[in-house]
Amino acid sequence: MQREGTIIKRNNIFNKTLIAVIVLLCVILCESVIPVNAAQKKNQGIIYYETNYNKTKGSQKGYFPRTTKIIINSKSITFYGSFLKSKKEKIVRDKYHYVKYGKKTFAITSKTKYLQYDDVGCFPMKKEKLLKGGGNLHIEVENGKVKAIKRYM
Repeated sequence: MQREGTIIKRNNIFNKTLIAVIVLLCVILCESVIPVNAAQKKNQGIIYYETNYNKTKGSQKGYFPRTTKIIINSKSITFYGSFLKSKKEKIVRDKYHYVKYGKKTFAITSKTKYLQYDDVGCFPMKKEKLLKGGGNLHIEVENGKVKAIKRYM
């Protein structure tokens, strides 16, 4: 009789352990299947783009980026041009950072800054005025949204 009691206790321990393992596996599987929402995604950091806004078309050599057309509305800005792209603010002009000519659209928000840099210093501008003239444009993009567009004269 003593032996039967020991066997029953062992079976109970085995059953409880088996249930615990199954529950643990279910939790792990459920976590890997449930998609992560946008707020939980890892921050990609700031991506820097550089282009020269010049409405004339022509061939460019030596990885000098140029934009020929910009369309802007309340929610987005679209560039028709080529860019230099980097995760660092100072961008190296080479084939690894060069983005070929094409259409590139970014989201803009009410927090997007439009800044003009010249010999005198830096000052804010209205987006329409900033993008009417030519010059080198530096665009800071974080998670697909433009943080700042800086024009250097």
